[in-house]
Amino acid sequence: MPGGSFSYQNQTAMQVVAKVATTAGSVIIPSRDNDQVSIQPRYPASPWHWDTATMDKIVPASMVISLSANWRPEQAYNAVYVSGTNAGVAVNVKRTGTNGDNPAPDILEDWLTEMQVNTERGRNELAKGGNQSITTIELPLTDINTAPGLIEPGMLVEVQDTVLGESGNWKALCLATSISASGVGTVIQTIELERHY
Repeated sequence: MPGGSFSYQNQTAMQVVAKVATTAGSVIIPSRDNDQVSIQPRYPASPWHWDTATMDKIVPASMVISLSANWRPEQAYNAVYVSGTNAGVAVNVKRTGTNGDNPAPDILEDWLTEMQVNTERGRNELAKGGNQSITTIELPLTDINTAPGLIEPGMLVEVQDTVLGESGNWKALCLATSISASGVGTVIQTIELERHY
């Protein structure tokens, strides 16, 4: 970052890390095993590329205990202007294959100072739009040797469902995971998935 564009006061180290992450369109994922965090894109792949993206986990529909969905349509923007305010670069990010005729509100922040960061922020902003639902699934938490295992926030998930030879498979982004135990030896994971249509 150019001198003078990165400053803060009266914030904890974690608040500063969170600001840097969100400025770039990323999220913070805490480690399960140690005192570390990872910063990764909010969308590892854009929803319009999920058909060809590598999925982190595969869930057979036969494992699903319960499923519910809440419809959450968002504006389907196909362009966004991303720029630093006092320093840096301005980037007009357009979704590939569109003419960028439905722009999102401009994003202007002091810390948007590099082409790659600004482009990634724009991609993540466009990725969150369109028709979608938050789908909640309960399924058994299997051990590490049995698929799918623990499904964590930030993972891309494919739910495989074939009915009478027709594929009803769909893909989504895991937003949250909670774990509960009921009875002897039964551990359930409840995952919230962002599913785009």
